[in-house]
Amino acid sequence: MIVYDPPAYSNFYLFDIKSRLLLDIATKVKGTALLSPKANYAYWYSISDTTWFVYSVANDSASRIKGVTSLLTKKMITLISLRSMVRRMDHE
Repeated sequence: MIVYDPPAYSNFYLFDIKSRLLLDIATKVKGTALLSPKANYAYWYSISDTTWFVYSVANDSASRIKGVTSLLTKKMITLISLRSMVRRMDHE
C-alpha cells in the first residue's frame, strides 16, 4: 500500500492585502491547506494528528473539525495516495 507522508512540516499563513500583514494560522503541520471556494475558510488534514482543522478568516481562529467520519479520512488518504502514485508513474 502506498501512503502519502510529506517529508517536512509546513506553516500556513494568511496574507492581508490591505494591511500587508502576514498572519500565522498554523505551524508545524504535516499536510496541505486548502481554501474554501469563497476563501472564507482554510482547512487541512494534519497527518501527524490524524485530525481535520478549519480556520475561519472572519473569526481569526482555527479549530478541530469534530464528527468527520473515519471513512472520509480513509477516502482522502486513498485519493492522495492515488494522486502520488499517478504522478510517480507519469515521471517514469
